[in-house]
Amino acid sequence: MNAPNGDRTSTLVVCRALPPLPTLAVMDSPAAPDFSPAPVPPPAPVVPPAPVSPSVSSAPLVLPPEPLGLWSQAWRMGLAGLPVLSSALTLIITPNDPTAGAGRSMPVRWLDVAIGAAMVGLLWYHRRHPRAVAAATAIGVIPAPSALGAAVMAFASIATRRRPWEIAGFLTLVVACDVLNRVLFPSAYPVVAMSATTAAVVVLVMMWGLYIGHRRGVVTGYRTQVLQAQAEQAVKVEAAREAERRRIAREMHDVLAHRISLLSMHAGVLAYREDLPRQDIRAEAELIQATAREALGELRGILGLLRATEVPPGMPTATHREAPQPTIADLPALVEAARAAGTEIDLRIDLATPPPVPDALGRHAHRITQECLTNARKHAPGSRVEIAVTGAAGSGLDLVIENGPPRGPQFGLPVPGSGLGLVGVAERASIVGGHVEHGATAAGGYRVAVHLPWVAADPQEGN
Repeated sequence: MNAPNGDRTSTLVVCRALPPLPTLAVMDSPAAPDFSPAPVPPPAPVVPPAPVSPSVSSAPLVLPPEPLGLWSQAWRMGLAGLPVLSSALTLIITPNDPTAGAGRSMPVRWLDVAIGAAMVGLLWYHRRHPRAVAAATAIGVIPAPSALGAAVMAFASIATRRRPWEIAGFLTLVVACDVLNRVLFPSAYPVVAMSATTAAVVVLVMMWGLYIGHRRGVVTGYRTQVLQAQAEQAVKVEAAREAERRRIAREMHDVLAHRISLLSMHAGVLAYREDLPRQDIRAEAELIQATAREALGELRGILGLLRATEVPPGMPTATHREAPQPTIADLPALVEAARAAGTEIDLRIDLATPPPVPDALGRHAHRITQECLTNARKHAPGSRVEIAVTGAAGSGLDLVIENGPPRGPQFGLPVPGSGLGLVGVAERASIVGGHVEHGATAAGGYRVAVHLPWVAADPQEGN
């Protein structure tokens, strides 16, 4: 927060609506021997975030057909094997009946049964290769009429795909093969009547297959919607977790940077002042212990929140209670803690209330003030800090934190920072639609002015 020693001209840098940062765990600029702050780095270009879940893409979700179970395959193959079973029983019961075999010899009739059984066995692969199985079973009808059941069942599988040209082609193939069989092996029944009966059965099976295909399409559509909804919900949950982690990182920086800077200052006093009375040393040690205990308690609460966001679904989570967030009413306590650490602070609060400052607005104001005090303590030790908090509902909340040039020595080692303290202040302000102006003063100090919108409540909102 301090001004560069070589430049006595007031310079103001306006930060408005900064783009999202890669990480929100911002810290202050690193300390330099001349107590000059590091320049605020330019905002990085906005890079579209990578997808949270690799399983979710913009392409439409296509589900493969559900595999048939053992029972589904068994009853289909059993139904298709009825003509084979009928032919086999006829050969066993009435082997010498000339009307049953259409004038064919016994070896040919047994070959018919064998081919029909083989075609029924092919139905096991009709989900993997529907067109090949349908063509093979239809052609098998020519030498073996008992394969007609397998051909009809395979054609039903083709019909479930609901492709008009495919259905028309295989319908013609099944009927043509049946007619050719009846021409090659005539029986006592008229060819036209039997072929017409076969065609009617095939058409009925086609309609049944179309209905099954339509029903499968509806069920698959519902399954796709459910899976897409689950995937989108997983993305939203992961995004919410990431936002919570970012918020926790911001809170961790704001809280721990302030506490650690206090610890560094008190420890530096003990190392620098070897002439302190025993009572003062004891008081400083007790203050260090109390500050460390407070920092440990706040860190435990923040880590408890972070741990809760990383527990896998279905696993039990440890119950924790989130510490109350600071508000504008906690500014005097913050100032008193800094005064106890040796910082000379003049606080002036002039707010037109009621209505009171909203909690979210007060939390941002508290954190911004905390960050500015930490910067002043790091880079301008011994300087006087003036804090002015003014505003009213409708006009906004204004924070002005100004420190003079450094007047005292730096006790202990300087607390390292990331050089993004003022960027973090500007980001907090931009979250609520505010802006920040900061720069060196003519007296060699540094001034930060923050304006946060304070929307007046609608008197008719309760109605």
